[in-house]
Amino acid sequence: MHSDSVHPDAWKVAFEDQFDGYSLDTTKWSYRQLGLLNPGRTKAESSADAVRVENGALKLGMLENPARPGYYLNGHISTEQSFTFTYGVAAARVKFQKPRGMHGAFWLQAPSFGAVPGDAKQSGSEIDAVEYFGST
Repeated sequence: MHSDSVHPDAWKVAFEDQFDGYSLDTTKWSYRQLGLLNPGRTKAESSADAVRVENGALKLGMLENPARPGYYLNGHISTEQSFTFTYGVAAARVKFQKPRGMHGAFWLQAPSFGAVPGDAKQSGSEIDAVEYFGST
């Protein structure tokens, strides 16, 4: 596949969020996989309770699940319902939590990812820009 080159001055911002205000802008973002315990993450589920916006920053955290001792709630958001793109640049400024075992990531994923296992042409792909699992 070939695409014509584009001078950076011709680029236009198509999606941006500075996280102003005090809550997640749900016209841009959705909470991803709420309540789902994924294989490999059998003790943590996605929850809106673990998502905060304050002082121009999005804070995705982890909380003990008050309804299930020994289980956790984690912040997990997506633009899969509001914005996708095929070509362009994606950028984020991220500060990860340091404790070992904490998992933070910024990635791009096709809306049909995994629909046909082993067939990236039909299923699209996932591109991990960064993943961090803690260090201390």
